[in-house]
Amino acid sequence: MTLSRFERFGRAESGGALFFSGHPLITTLTENLWEKRVGRTNVVWVVKFYAPWCSHCQRSVELYKEAATAADDAAMPLEFGAVNCVNEHKICSEW
Repeated sequence: MTLSRFERFGRAESGGALFFSGHPLITTLTENLWEKRVGRTNVVWVVKFYAPWCSHCQRSVELYKEAATAADDAAMPLEFGAVNCVNEHKICSEW
């Protein structure tokens, strides 16, 4: 079986491919954080679910960052989060 370069990237990086790690306006959500931040608040969340090997996901990273920045600049009451579906399989497939 021949893997695409994105699948190879995803397999090599699945343990830590966090597209939004360190971004001040986007929370990298895990099972624990989901319950604490998303599941128990009245805040509106915009959440990007992604796989590191997905070419569309890779191409949309900058657009999502721009959206978070624009919402912050406009003082919109939104929280932005991102879920790596390779790392957080339960959130993406069972919830």
